[in-house]
Amino acid sequence: MLSSSLIKVARHDLSNAAPYDEDDVNLRLSSQCAYRAMYHALCESIAEPYCGTHFSPAHPLLQRIYPAVDNISLRRADKSAFKAAFSQPIIEFISTMATLKSRYDIAAHSAPFPILPKCIAKDINTAESSIAAFLDMPLKERQKLALYLLINPR
Repeated sequence: MLSSSLIKVARHDLSNAAPYDEDDVNLRLSSQCAYRAMYHALCESIAEPYCGTHFSPAHPLLQRIYPAVDNISLRRADKSAFKAAFSQPIIEFISTMATLKSRYDIAAHSAPFPILPKCIAKDINTAESSIAAFLDMPLKERQKLALYLLINPR
């Protein structure tokens, strides 16, 4: 899965961060990779029942899923009805993903980069454990989440 490769890239970028890197490029990339790993794990999990476990990132279904999982659907998942409908690992996965999305935005748009390397290391570990717990969830739970995120309420 692409998510495990992105976790490795995040750790690599973090290890290459120079103490006085003027632009904090490696720290920014590392922080962004932690979020992207979670995003890809979610999208690939949605596609897996329909495409199998070994499919190309260019698969037509993935090309439809990726843009469908957006910030609006993730914000909708931060409501009490969502928390009542899903198990704790799903809630923690989405909560962690939302936190890392806000850090992703800081990394992309903040001139001074305020996130410390030790916080990024913790974020990477949290992303990795959240992804593992999420992927260990029964397929029915993950499919229920997919429906929740992909179908807009009226």
